[in-house]
Amino acid sequence: MENTRQEGVARIGSGDKLHPAYIENNNLFFQCRCGGTSNGWSAHKATFFSKSKYPHLTRTCRIK
Repeated sequence: MENTRQEGVARIGSGDKLHPAYIENNNLFFQCRCGGTSNGWSAHKATFFSKSKYPHLTRTCRIK
């Protein structure tokens, strides 16, 4: 099994912010320190948009 990584952004639930994220081995990881992204529950409610399919989407959260 090879180690694959997809870069992109993720939206938590029906929120309006896009957080930088990546998927590695079918697990979602956030790359920012916004509230709620450090615990695992946000990954269950998130929708991931990969850069390969949606190159125009960029992060809209403010906390790095």
